[in-house]
This record gives sequence, structure tokens and C-alpha cells, in this order.
Amino acid sequence: RVINLSLGGVRDPRDAGRDTYSPLEAAAVRYAYTRGVVVVAAVGNADQAPRAPWPYASYPAALPHVIGVSALGKDGSVPLFSNRDPIYNDLAAPGQELVSTFPRQLTASRSSCTEQGYSICGPDDYRNAEGTSFAAPQVAAAAGLLLAVRPLLQPDQVAHILTRSAEDVNAASGCKPCPLLRDLYSGWGRLNIAKSLAGLSGPIPLADRFESND
Repeated sequence: RVINLSLGGVRDPRDAGRDTYSPLEAAAVRYAYTRGVVVVAAVGNADQAPRAPWPYASYPAALPHVIGVSALGKDGSVPLFSNRDPIYNDLAAPGQELVSTFPRQLTASRSSCTEQGYSICGPDDYRNAEGTSFAAPQVAAAAGLLLAVRPLLQPDQVAHILTRSAEDVNAASGCKPCPLLRDLYSGWGRLNIAKSLAGLSGPIPLADRFESND
């Protein structure tokens, strides 16, 4: 019911030689969506692009019906590494100073680390991790919670609820360049799982063939 894609290829509408659009990837996303799957993807990190900040969301976040997720810092700002996009950036979630745990078969290679098994005994990059790849799974998890409560929700309904219940990201919340309402830095705003779930007790948006950007 939910697919998270913490991966991406550079999108550059101005340079076809650098743009990584894949018809096969687009077909795979379309296949999943038409079968009722919520597809979430990271908008991408500028360290994989020609410059930072990069003004375009990566693929597959820039494909139709994919919820594109950018990163937020602890201070509420949008880091330079988080790709900008006025169309395909839908939501923002924490993407800096995160801890990622590893199962025992992976932590065993670091025998000097005492906290073996589902612990922080992984590579240093994951002890204090950052990136939109860490932000996207939080939105995917929120989508899973909505479907657990309302299994009959369609993907576009899930996307609508998640985006419209987001907290606006602006100068008051820590992002100085972010204007009020939807913007290219954070999309509809910061993920708010509690508000999304609370919204299920009210009227549910009707399912339609449009995505949140239309």
C-alpha cells in the first residue's frame, strides 16, 4: 500500500543530456499508483546535482502522483542540500542530525561497538545522518498510519490529507526565505502526523484523478 523511494536521479529541464528521466521508472510508478499504492520519494540532495541549492526535484519525486519530500533542519530551516522545486516538492520532514539503526548482521562488522543489534553501531554517516532520503520515510510511515485507520483511502486522498494538514514553513518557523503557504523550499509545509490522523474524523476529500500539483 505504500512505497518509499529514498533514491533519485538528477532532473534538469534545461539540459537533456544531464536529465535522467526514465520511461521505465515512470511506468513502474504509474503501475503502482493505479493499483492503489501511495508512492513517496525524496526530492533529492544537491550534492548529487551540478550545484547547491538545486532548483529541481529529482526523479522519481518529479513524476506524477508521487509525494515529493524535502528536508528540514532542527532549527526549522531548509538546508542547502535539499532540492528546491515549486511544483514537485510536496512536503517537508526532518532531514538533519538523525540516527539510523542497523541489524546485528551489519553491526557485527564493528565488534568494538558494544551496542550490537538494532543500534547505532553502523557507519559514521548514519550516526548523524542528513538528507532527503531520511525525510521521505517519515512521510511514508504517516501514509501507512492513515491507511491503517482508513484502509479504503485512495492514494490521492492520502496525499491530500498529508499535504493539507502540514504545518506551514515560513520565516516565523525558522525558514527565512520561505514565504507563507506553499513554496519551493518545503512544499505545503512540515509533516504533522497528529493533524493528519485527526483529519480522518472529519470529511474525507473525494477521490479524483488529479494529483496534488494539479
